[in-house]
Amino acid sequence: MPSVGQASTADQLVTQRARVRTMLGRRRRFWRRVAVFAAVTVVMVLVTLVTRDRQHRREMKEQATMIAAGLQERYELRGHLPLRLPDLPPQDANLHERYYFNTRYADQGKWRRRVGVCSLRQPLRFYVWPAGRTVVLFDGERFSAHWMSEPQFRAEAETLGFESLLNE
Repeated sequence: MPSVGQASTADQLVTQRARVRTMLGRRRRFWRRVAVFAAVTVVMVLVTLVTRDRQHRREMKEQATMIAAGLQERYELRGHLPLRLPDLPPQDANLHERYYFNTRYADQGKWRRRVGVCSLRQPLRFYVWPAGRTVVLFDGERFSAHWMSEPQFRAEAETLGFESLLNE
């Protein structure tokens, strides 16, 4: 039969092992929680950035659609191609500075299937998506707004009549 000193040593050994096991378990749970927190934070930040980029792109497309609609309306009312951007509401007055208007599009449209009417002067930069621009094109009958990535814009700029914009 074990003596009193031996029993307490065995109990201390079991207790010490239990403490070590408990501490290791707590440490694992802590680092697991830190990893989950970090992963959730990264996902939330990415979702926020994608949502912000999508919203900004949609707003720019809506502005270009508004410009295209104004040009189309003037074209249908007057029977000739407008030679400047339409009058815009006061809250959008700064669009005249943000957009490049191709004043030669009427002449270029005679020998091109589609021609660029106006475009953002500077590409929009996003956090997640590639940079790009909204452009208004005229196909001989209708004005329409489009989104173009910056590489696509640069590739088509000369064809659309925006070559002088690339030199600014």
